[in-house]
Parts: sequence; C-alpha cells; structure tokens
Amino acid sequence: MSILSIEQGSKSFGERVVLESVSFSLAYGDRVGFVGANGAGKSTLLKILAGDMELSLGTVLLAPSITLGYLPQAFEPKGNLTITALLEDATKEIQEMHVTINRLMDLMTKLSDDSHALERVLSEYGDLQARFEHRGGYDLPHRVDAVLQGLGLASIDRERPVSSLSGGEQVRLGLAAVLIQSPDLLLLDEPTNHLDRKALEWLEQYLAAFSGAVMVVSHDRLFLNIVVNQIIEIDEYSHRAKRYSGNYDMYQRQKALERVQWEERYTMQQAQIQELKQRIQSAHQHVGHNRPPKDNNKMAYKGHHAKVERAVGRNIQSAEVELVRIQANAVPRPPKPLCFDANFEWVASHHAVAVTCSEVSYVLPNGRHLFEGIGFTLGRSERMLIVGPNGAGKTTLLNVVAGVRPPSTGMVLRPAGTRIGYVPQDLHWPDPVRTVLEEFRRELVEKSQRRSTEQRHHQTASSVNGYEESTQERSRVYEECREAAIAQLLSYELFRYEEFDLPCAALSPGQHRKLRIAKLLASGANLLVLDEPTNHLSFAILEEFERALTVFPGAIVAVSHD
Repeated sequence: MSILSIEQGSKSFGERVVLESVSFSLAYGDRVGFVGANGAGKSTLLKILAGDMELSLGTVLLAPSITLGYLPQAFEPKGNLTITALLEDATKEIQEMHVTINRLMDLMTKLSDDSHALERVLSEYGDLQARFEHRGGYDLPHRVDAVLQGLGLASIDRERPVSSLSGGEQVRLGLAAVLIQSPDLLLLDEPTNHLDRKALEWLEQYLAAFSGAVMVVSHDRLFLNIVVNQIIEIDEYSHRAKRYSGNYDMYQRQKALERVQWEERYTMQQAQIQELKQRIQSAHQHVGHNRPPKDNNKMAYKGHHAKVERAVGRNIQSAEVELVRIQANAVPRPPKPLCFDANFEWVASHHAVAVTCSEVSYVLPNGRHLFEGIGFTLGRSERMLIVGPNGAGKTTLLNVVAGVRPPSTGMVLRPAGTRIGYVPQDLHWPDPVRTVLEEFRRELVEKSQRRSTEQRHHQTASSVNGYEESTQERSRVYEECREAAIAQLLSYELFRYEEFDLPCAALSPGQHRKLRIAKLLASGANLLVLDEPTNHLSFAILEEFERALTVFPGAIVAVSHD
C-alpha cells in the first residue's frame, strides 16, 4: 500500500532548477536514504514531502489518515517552551485521541438502549482505538522516557527552557519529539549529526524496529548501510531522482557499474558517429574523383557513371539518415564530477607551541559552571580531539581556544604569528546577503591585510594617516582580490561558477559547510579549530577533506562525533 507519493514534482527558485520531474512512492517498511551532492535538493525534497514547502509543478499525495513526523536539518523550537511543554505539544494529537476514546466510552454507557446509535459509536470507537494503539498511545509515558534515555537527554531537567540547551541538545530534543509521535512516516534530515556513538546505536535499533516508513538524508555511510533498504539519488545535473535497491554500499556498486556502462555507450556511439561522417566524406570524394572517359567510350562511361552516382548517392543518403537518427538520440557525455582539490595554504609557525590554556573556566549567564580548571599545551603540529557528553561545553571550549569568546577565568596564550582557521558548527554568517564569492573574497582580503600589517610592523605613522592608508589599502586590495578569488574558488571545485552569486542565506547546510572549508583552505592558518567539521558534507568531499587534514602540517583542535 502506498502511503505517500510524489508525481512529476519540480521545484525552482527563480531561474535555478533544483528538482525536475521527480516521481516515486513509499510504502510501509520502506527505509529510503536520500543521497546526492551538496545543494542537489535533498533537504528541499524532504521539506516538500513534509508540507513545509510547495512544488513549482507536480503533486504530493498522502494517503488518508497517514501521519508523518519531520525533523528538519536546522531544528528551531517555537517560543520559549520548556522541555515538558515541547514534548506535550509533540504528543498533543495522541493525547486528544485518548480524551476522545474516554468520551466515547462514556457515551456508549448512555446509549445502551439505542442500538443504532450505539453501533455508530462502537464503530468510531473501534477505529479510533486501533489508531491510538498503532500510535503507541497506551505506552506513551514509557516511550517518552525511553526515547529521552536513548538520545542522552534523560538527565536534563524537563522544566528547563529549550533555549537554554546547547545546539546539539536542541537538535536531539527535536528528534525525540518526532520519534515519540510514532507516526506512519518519518522524514529525518541529518538525524545523526549531534549523536554520540551510544545514541547513534540506539537510533539504529529504534529505526530497525519501527513499523512505518523512513526517509532519511544522512552523510553517515555506516548509518545508511545499517538502516536503509533503498537509496534515492538526486542527480546534481539532471535534478531528477533515481531509485536503487539495497543499502549505501550496494548503491555505490550499482553507480560504479552504471558509470562504466555509460562511458562505454558514449565511446561506442562517438565511434559510430565518426565512422558515418567518414563514410559520407569518402563517398563524396569518390564521386568527385572519377576519371574522365576516353573519346571512343563516352556513351558507355555516361551509363556506368550514372549507376555509380546512384549507388553512391544511396550510400550517402543511408549514412546521413543513420547519422541524424543517432544524433537525435545521442548518449550525453558523462559529466565530469566536481573533484574537490583540498590543499591547505599554510604559514609556518616559528614557535614550538600553537596554543596554551591555563586554568580555563567558563560560567554561563545563569551561573552554571560549564567547565573549569582546564589546562593544556598544544604543540605546533599536534592534533587534539575534545570529547565529552552532549552539553558538556565542547563547542564553548573551542570558542575560547579560537578567541571567539573569552574565558570566565584563566588564560589562553597564542604565540605571535599564530593564525587560526575556525570552522564553527552553526550555519550563520555575519552578513547573510553577501554572496559566495564575496564571502570567499573577504578571506583573501583579510589575509592580504595581515601580510601588509606584518610588513609595516616596524614602521611608524600618525594615527590619522594610518587610518587613511588602511582604508585606501583595503579598497585597493578588495578590488585586486576579485579575480584571484574567482580563480582560487574555481580551483577547489567546491562550487560551480554559476553558484558564486548565491547569497549565503540561500545556501543549503552542505553548501554552507563547503564555503567554510574553502575559506579555511585559503586562510593560511597554522592552527585549525574545527567544530563537527564533517557535518553536512557529501561523501566525496568528506573523504578528500580527511586526506587534507591528514597531511596538514599545523596544529588541530577538533570536536567530532565521526
């Protein structure tokens, strides 16, 4: 039974096509993983299926009485709700069903003498009770506790405002709110991004036992291998969807075989086209190079020549018809995929130490001590992974190390010449209307200004003249950096040229992360501070980024659940 289908669905934002003629259906037991390049439209498609966004063309059909639960990639709770209030809001429909069941039970006792009315109420009661049981209504309190425990949220006071939780805790709470609804269909956008190993394993087991259908966007290869039984790929070139049976590894094998077969078909067809063109050209040359007749054989020659011309003409016509037929149904050239070239620009540090933290503590505005007494020294080529339960303050500690915020107590020492490259976990930009190219160019401008400042370090000037020179220099450098920014950003192959004018606010989470990485590569940093750097990245880019980090000669401080 189909519980949801999309028919000839297309979505465009202005002139930019994201989805084109997408069609598929979903049944109970289907566990589908969406894959595709960053910005291919996976999150957009989930929003459309969830009813949060409309198609430009086509239809989405949801079967009667089917319920769905949707976890967006960026979970933003409404209002200043407490955890209890958010969970009650998530289960409101189930609780209302329970109230209606009790009302119908009371009504049935009053209708014992009216058989026709009683039969109608009994029928309604039976249908509602079946749906209530299907949604897990009878064990709802137990399920709420189990889900919070599984996702590592059980120890948090449920009367706390959701806004007081860390970003990772908020996303996990959003996932919990979706799961406890026990809908017929789960639509999950990157549900594993903020899960530690224990919570991830619990989610895998939960989804394996889930009786409904699941559609998930995830860049976790192991998770897809364990959870899904089908893959739907959104092609970044055609913007169409194609379905594959099996998990992610099986999809990869099918894709590799398809690519080989596509290249073979293209090569064979190009050879056919070349052969036909040569036949046509040779035939024309053959007609034009027939030797002239001798005087005593002109009549015989004319007859023979006419026969030859007719035969050659038929061959030419046949070849031309075949050429037109092939070219009308030409196998397109297999597109060259984006090949991320991750190589860091790096400025060597002359110091043995990259950063030192001494007795660092951080206290939240509500007086809660997030961490205290932290001290370490990181060498100029060392790598440090910061681990701990969600909400322990890992992101805040990274902010302190990177200089984004000061510690409440203690000291952070960075030697002169330390250049920090910071990749935050959040998806916000200081100026969201700035385009991809402008944001990347800003990195080059700042790097150029740092170099100029270092060169003028020992020079003296008046404060007024210094301000004028700085302003003029900034304007000049900004203009000169435009062409350099275009060339450098193209060389990374993270974005196509037509994407350079996209405003940061319009980027998908994957595109946000790619822009962060592009800025990181160009920064000349010798200390990388990375907060969940693998989140939202497509598999090909993730693997190349891993390779680049492996050979990076500087220091790294990272938080990662990968």
